[in-house]
Amino acid sequence: MMKMLSSILIAAVLMTFSWGQTVIFSEDFESGTPSSEWELFYANEDLLQAIPMSSAPAVLAGGGDYVGYLQDSDASYTGIAAAVAGDLTLQNYTIEADVYCYVNDTGGSAYTGVVVYADSSKQGSSSHGFLYKMVADFDSDNRFRLYNNQFNMNTFSYTFSENIDATGLYTENAWHHMKLVVNTPDTSTTTFTCYFDGNLVGSESYTDTGIDQADGGKFGIFSMQMDADGIAGYFDNIVVTSNESSSNTLFADDFESGTPSTDWELFYANEDVLQAIPMSSAPSVLADGGDYVGYLQDVDASYTGIAVAVAGEQTAQNYTIEADVYCYVNDTGGSAYTGVVAYADSSMQGSSSHGFLYKLVADFDADNRFRLYNNQFNMNTFSYTFSENIDATGLYTGNDWHHMKLVVNTPDTSTTTFTCYFDGNLIGADSYTDTGIDQTDGGKFGIFSMQMDADGIAGYFDNILVTENEALTVDPVSSPVLPMEISLEQNYPNPFNPTTSIAFELGSDKVVTLEVINLRGETVKTLVQGLLPANRYRVEWDGRDEAGRSMPSGVYLYTLNDGQQIISKKMLLVK
Repeated sequence: MMKMLSSILIAAVLMTFSWGQTVIFSEDFESGTPSSEWELFYANEDLLQAIPMSSAPAVLAGGGDYVGYLQDSDASYTGIAAAVAGDLTLQNYTIEADVYCYVNDTGGSAYTGVVVYADSSKQGSSSHGFLYKMVADFDSDNRFRLYNNQFNMNTFSYTFSENIDATGLYTENAWHHMKLVVNTPDTSTTTFTCYFDGNLVGSESYTDTGIDQADGGKFGIFSMQMDADGIAGYFDNIVVTSNESSSNTLFADDFESGTPSTDWELFYANEDVLQAIPMSSAPSVLADGGDYVGYLQDVDASYTGIAVAVAGEQTAQNYTIEADVYCYVNDTGGSAYTGVVAYADSSMQGSSSHGFLYKLVADFDADNRFRLYNNQFNMNTFSYTFSENIDATGLYTGNDWHHMKLVVNTPDTSTTTFTCYFDGNLIGADSYTDTGIDQTDGGKFGIFSMQMDADGIAGYFDNILVTENEALTVDPVSSPVLPMEISLEQNYPNPFNPTTSIAFELGSDKVVTLEVINLRGETVKTLVQGLLPANRYRVEWDGRDEAGRSMPSGVYLYTLNDGQQIISKKMLLVK
């Protein structure tokens, strides 16, 4: 029998896919020459080249044999070099790339980064030609810079410029992944969102409505060093995609209408209602939380201080709920829990109570833990039929806002699995499994607040998002001729979005692991792990990590390991 992770479903593979977002451009320089679509922003500038990876300052993991090289080697443009591609009419896109970033270069300040909305023919207020760029300025200023090139020599200022703190994000010259999302909601507004190594940097968005605001243009890469010949810029795995929203959202509520969504209902009949209250009424302001937050409380302790609000369908399965949650530490009124709920069914008859739900709560009192458990508490044994305590050491200091996330899946009708996250980090084991007497295979999602020793604690929640988990499949396919050991094929389609198929063969029964790895060497998703008999297999990857999060566009490795040999190949996810 095959032994695999519980998140893997054995089923026939559907060899179909749809493009959720359009790939505008991609370049990994592996042909040994840059794409013919590249052009130089400044006329007669030094050329963009593809050079061997061995000639770069450091090897980029997953970067292949070649990288892009860009430099204003004669300082003809004050040490600035910019290469662009695409159409001048392009709007609403994302560029990301692996960029070699410099720290305190001895020749003077050195910037490398990415470019959007470039138009060399546009007459700006301070120069001929226009572009926005996001660069890593890891010198004494210790910042990311998001700005245009309209520099006024009289005022020594730009018409658009944002400095983003980069404290702790670098230590030395190294490869990093940069990403810039640009949108034009109207012809007089341009917005930007910036990422570094997969993490949001600065504010959720920056906006230009100034005199030089541009509403479209080409994309590209940028390198500059003013105090000497321009710094050599190294770039790889450049991907440009159109911006389109995710299609797997089941529910979202940020309370910004001033009232909760009409989809909410209370788990306990005649309980206190869920409200939207002004952010100023919350214990502290949630950054990027808007003007309103959700408020939930059992103020009369009619349900022993417990309040639960749920939404969604009773038949909902395989989803992720995440939310910003105000978490309490050693509240003077007694133990206080707040958290999120999954697979709730108020009509289900459990072994110890009428009504059923699972919850992940922050129990930051003397127990110092997260609790993942159901509500089937037996008063005789003082135990639950499913309960996991997860150590929370070092993850809190006081009452504060935190981001909680619970991924729930039902691989079969008698098994429910959970993966838990706090402030973006996995907590506890990779997964917890319930196969007990009260296990349920579906239900509503929601939020939870409890304080037993007094009126229920006030629960504050915001930015609630529930998304569907896309199932992975493994398909054994009979093959008359098998390899002597193992073989791994190139994924198809490649590039891909949202799903790609990976085929491999085993010449004998083997314990194997098939993993997806990002360019920082981190395991994104384990697709197969366990004993498989000799056969040919096909596995689907949906572009999501273990938590069900959609991964950004870029190059990923997939690696097959049987304990004796490792085979790796590269694939490109585009969005």
